[in-house]
Amino acid sequence: MKSLDVAGNFRLTSREVLDNAGLYEGQNALLVSIDTVERKIADNPWVEKVSVKRVLPDGFQIRIQEKEPKF
Repeated sequence: MKSLDVAGNFRLTSREVLDNAGLYEGQNALLVSIDTVERKIADNPWVEKVSVKRVLPDGFQIRIQEKEPKF
């Protein structure tokens, strides 16, 4: 994996999102389960919605929508 694109994150850093997902550079992108990655990211309490797409030949595109704090 060479391309890991994260967007929609404001409170979480891109590194935190990738760490939650278990993704890292050099990993074989074809062996990664998109459902598993989405589930891991969605487990974060700040994440409301997540979308993960495989970008062939060597990357992932992650789009998240964070929850808004309400008082």
